[in-house]
Amino acid sequence: MTLRLALLTLGVVVLILILGLSYLRWRPNVSRLKISVRDPGRMFVSRMANIFQLLRARFPLRPNSKSGQREPSLVSAADFELGEQPVSGGDMSPVPGQQAPDRKRGADYHRTRDIAGLLPEDGVGSGPLRIDYWARLSGDELVDRDSVLSLYREYEINLEHPRAVHGRSHPGRVWLDLEQAGSDELFADLVVSLQLADHSGPVEETELTRFNSLIFALAEGLHRRCQLDSSIEEALPHARRLDRFCKAYDMLAIVNIEPIGDTSFSGKDIERVMHRSGMRLGHQNIFHYYDPKNGTSQFSLANRYQPGYFSHTDLIDGSFRGMTMFMSIPRCTEPSRSFGEMLSVAEYLASELNGSLADPDSGRLSPAHLALIQRQVNGVGESMKRLGVTPGGEEALRLF
Repeated sequence: MTLRLALLTLGVVVLILILGLSYLRWRPNVSRLKISVRDPGRMFVSRMANIFQLLRARFPLRPNSKSGQREPSLVSAADFELGEQPVSGGDMSPVPGQQAPDRKRGADYHRTRDIAGLLPEDGVGSGPLRIDYWARLSGDELVDRDSVLSLYREYEINLEHPRAVHGRSHPGRVWLDLEQAGSDELFADLVVSLQLADHSGPVEETELTRFNSLIFALAEGLHRRCQLDSSIEEALPHARRLDRFCKAYDMLAIVNIEPIGDTSFSGKDIERVMHRSGMRLGHQNIFHYYDPKNGTSQFSLANRYQPGYFSHTDLIDGSFRGMTMFMSIPRCTEPSRSFGEMLSVAEYLASELNGSLADPDSGRLSPAHLALIQRQVNGVGESMKRLGVTPGGEEALRLF
């Protein structure tokens, strides 16, 4: 054997030893894969997985710097808070890695980022929601409004969630809310209902038991037959599901308007521009954009910092370091259209006041970011419809 061939053979042996030692050092724990050795196909997949994990360990991938960047999103109404008034001359931008001054970052914050894709497996379930637990009281004799309400009010004070009593009028055969009906109205059938969830949470078994006591008292006192919608045991899962729905869909779309640099907006300029934009100072001393069809507020504008409202004195000679425009998605009859109108007004205000648009964490909003929020708004509205609750409808206004 020549010297060259001997050296070549020695080099090959050393290379094999290095590769063998490297594999033994970096090989993954195959026992965790739980693959049967009797299955050749799975053995091949297992070996390929081992090789991939070995390469990944020896040559780790560099993290993508963009993966940690948060995209603008909707905000849970429960997490929305105004910020503390910034110190004059101070920097209003949040420190990287910290939350913005006007927002408490909740534990469920990142979950709400994907609200456009909210699916039944997210905990709400599929199929129409059940809003009320109710009972029907029927009888052969007519009853007047005052007789029903006097007995009803004696027991309904023990209930915590929204409740109502409706009656089918005679002879008109129209269902009326007895709280709003005339004192001379007579009724044949009665329906008493209890809302299964609201902002305080779902009804509990004890409250449903008290509601049944109310029903039995009405049936006995008014000499009527009683028919319960379901048992308490059947109603409780529906209450918890409705509560999950209310928490998941009580979302705000928010656009902040910030002054450029270390400046502020004057109260006079704000009032002038707001008047031109069609927004009016109203409930809670903040500006509202009212739907001309039904007169309800579609979106609102508040002082970004506490106390949040616009006093008449500040609008005359005061100044503001930022404003926040927001809309409650489930309360809007057409969420997509309302967000488009809100965005148009926000862009007009920013242009007229020499400001810029920002998200709740003071991140600048680009057209791509606004398109993302638009898709999220659409997703909330469409998902609500699939669950049987129309945005801006009677049931939505009861729940949100």
